[in-house]
Amino acid sequence: MNTFEKYGKCRFVIHGIYPPLRSFSWNSRRHIQKNIYFYNFPIDQQKFLAQTNIRGFITAGDQKSFTQALYFGVPLILIPFNIEQKFNAKSSEYMGVGIVVDHTKFIEEFPVAVNELMRENQQSNPNTLIENANKTKEAINQFPNGQIQTFLEIVEKAIEEKDDEEHFPVISKFEEIEHGGYKPFSVALDEFINSTKMREREIHDQSDK
Repeated sequence: MNTFEKYGKCRFVIHGIYPPLRSFSWNSRRHIQKNIYFYNFPIDQQKFLAQTNIRGFITAGDQKSFTQALYFGVPLILIPFNIEQKFNAKSSEYMGVGIVVDHTKFIEEFPVAVNELMRENQQSNPNTLIENANKTKEAINQFPNGQIQTFLEIVEKAIEEKDDEEHFPVISKFEEIEHGGYKPFSVALDEFINSTKMREREIHDQSDK
């Protein structure tokens, strides 16, 4: 709570029942401390993430939440527990769209993660979580709905360094670059878009024959 209270200009909506407050009679959303709200009933997460004024989404990183955040271009703070969530957390780091918090070090790492998200300045540093999230959203929206699954599969192959000679061999894994690191996500994203367009042209040409 102390972390959220530092950012008075932002509203933090917490979905779920906060245990210490169960003795209170909450009907729906309640204003607890200045800018902190609790919502105890089912929420349309997709509609919520579609709001243009959302700065970030704090989640454990389940597949549904991760995919919806990518689709709407919302930066993430992920606190993973299980294998699926940890994989999505690793994906978000590679893509530059999320910050991962170790749940065993929550007290130390969570305030730092929130501060990093809130202090981002796109004008002075264009390679931010927000910028990367928007680029990912734009890439996803260029293609039919089914392409998001293909997109996530490509990211999975990159992270696991799988060799695959199927549709998109160019970005089937990380490639070493001169400074000894890995290919930046922005490069991989451009290659994904170009590879997908090339594949679509091939399919179209085959159908014309």
